[in-house]
Amino acid sequence: MGHDAHGSEITPLDLEELRRLVREVDPHIHAYAVTARFSVRNPSHETAARDLIRAITDNPLTCSHELSSRLDGPKIAITALLNTRLIPLSNELIESVTTAMSERGITAPLSVMRSNGTVVAADLACEQSRQFSPVRPQAWWRARTSARTTPA
Repeated sequence: MGHDAHGSEITPLDLEELRRLVREVDPHIHAYAVTARFSVRNPSHETAARDLIRAITDNPLTCSHELSSRLDGPKIAITALLNTRLIPLSNELIESVTTAMSERGITAPLSVMRSNGTVVAADLACEQSRQFSPVRPQAWWRARTSARTTPA
């Protein structure tokens, strides 16, 4: 699948092949990272792949174009992979903490701080990770860096 640097489709996305592959690998994986060349110019292949994967499985997934609008394919792809790998771990941590709190009779609400600095209820964080809620580390880091380097 792919687009050129201007966002024009070079090769059509083979949805039937993707459907076959997802059904084949889904029992063996916990999450998906979807990344395509120049998806920041035209995310249609990534969104079509995302929609197809969601129709087959409820495993979490991340699309690379949703993480950054910069043209840096390798970094965006790696960020999508890392984000996707963290989702099941984060959910497992939240479930473990919730269980430990319950076993100890702690009824305080549990919140999670995302990598962008926002705080959300733990149950909402888990639900959103199953739907669509990528962290945006690149945008967050740029904002923090520029805030630190901007002269007063």
